Amino acid sequence: MLSINKLKLVIVFSIIFPALAFSLPMEWHGVFAIDHHSLQNYERLENNQADPTDPSWIDTQEPLPAPAGKTNASFQSYIIKLRPSLTINDSASFFSELTTGYGRGGVYGDGPVQNYSQTFGNALYHINMANYNNPINLNQFYMELYSDTATYQIGRAPDHFGMGLVINDGNNTWDRFASTRDQIKVNFKIGNFSINPFIGKIGAGGSLTTATHAFEYGIPIFYEVPETDLTFGVVWINRSISDGFDGYRFNLEKVADPASSTAWKKLGESNINLIDVYIKKIWGKFTLELEVPFFTGEMGDLYEDGESAKYSALAGVLNLNYQLNDFWKFGFDGGYVSGDDGGQSSYDAMYLHPNYNIADILFRYNRSAISELSAGAPFDEYVTNTTYFRLYGNFITGKWNMDLTAIYAMANEPAKKGQSYNHQKNKVFTANFDQDENLGFEIDYNLSYSWNDEINVGLDMAYLMAGDYWAYNNTETPNTLKNPWLFRFKASLDF
Repeated sequence: MLSINKLKLVIVFSIIFPALAFSLPMEWHGVFAIDHHSLQNYERLENNQADPTDPSWIDTQEPLPAPAGKTNASFQSYIIKLRPSLTINDSASFFSELTTGYGRGGVYGDGPVQNYSQTFGNALYHINMANYNNPINLNQFYMELYSDTATYQIGRAPDHFGMGLVINDGNNTWDRFASTRDQIKVNFKIGNFSINPFIGKIGAGGSLTTATHAFEYGIPIFYEVPETDLTFGVVWINRSISDGFDGYRFNLEKVADPASSTAWKKLGESNINLIDVYIKKIWGKFTLELEVPFFTGEMGDLYEDGESAKYSALAGVLNLNYQLNDFWKFGFDGGYVSGDDGGQSSYDAMYLHPNYNIADILFRYNRSAISELSAGAPFDEYVTNTTYFRLYGNFITGKWNMDLTAIYAMANEPAKKGQSYNHQKNKVFTANFDQDENLGFEIDYNLSYSWNDEINVGLDMAYLMAGDYWAYNNTETPNTLKNPWLFRFKASLDF
């Protein structure tokens, strides 16, 4: 007998796939999660006097001003991920994910559809996300075909590599985004080696000809030795876009009007290679993880129409942890994510996947989108232009889980007098004064309780001692900072 909840899900799914809903063995999985954010002093400024109509606004770290000068944010968000799968026979299965809105959900009180700001086209060149233009989105739909020699994956499928710095399948409960592509992928297993070549399509542009296409292909390779707890992986991916493809729109010089495309530029013919290396090794209670992704290639029309600029970006993250006993685990993380110096011979900034977070406040919230929803979504934020260090302790007892974390971060490429780059606004500008490199020091405390195997409730608290990087306004007298702090209440249902 189907439970009442599963029966409701079957009815919903049968509306979309009526012929399949009851005729084949079906498994139901998914996530429903709700949280409340109370983010005080989210602008990180004592007095935000930003004027976005003034071109000099792009030179500063000031976010969009909030209506009535409010400096505290209070909002609720939700995530819905419905993942029905069908077992067709011994040789085939079908997988899918249904959701709604933007970021697999949305914000309470807002419409069901939000589109992310397209003014970061070059910075987010490597991030694949599904199209969120419908109240109900079929984010994933793909078949797996099984043979004696390989598994074949065909359709819109998620992808993941390493720690998810660049390619992230969004499989964790609170992951709002997922790397997907329309692809054909073959998974071979040869001894300790896994070889998974694929070819995929990113977009068709304005036609079905090669003049507007964007596609990628690559070969992930893994070497795993279970006896020694060793995993080594490397992936090479080539992405190319045609000159007529307009999927990556941006503006590096002017203030972009979200309601108009007149200020936008678009990437021309581009060709980029991603090489990502991952290592994981376990020695008893000690675990080491290392991932190093880097990009090389060229972006067309980035700074000058008809000319290409080099793309050269690098990141490296090291995770170390020690399992002291059944209750305590301690860890240290360190990372480097490259920034751009504002020069126009190459573009060097790396933006990690939005699911990869290093803190509860730093690189977690799009401050301008909190002030004004037309500026994107509050979670359109990315770890970039930083060297950071994290120390944490994790305590588990019974159904309780507690984390205490300290994070320090500094900017690799703060603005220097002359041509510079604003990483938070994706703008090239002329700096009249130097910017401080200190991003801040943050303390995070996370407490969660497992009500049962499916339900989890929790509280996150964080305090950021904001660094002078955020006070920068390109004048002789920087803004006065005001430290933000966060309370976040959350509840999730995994089924």
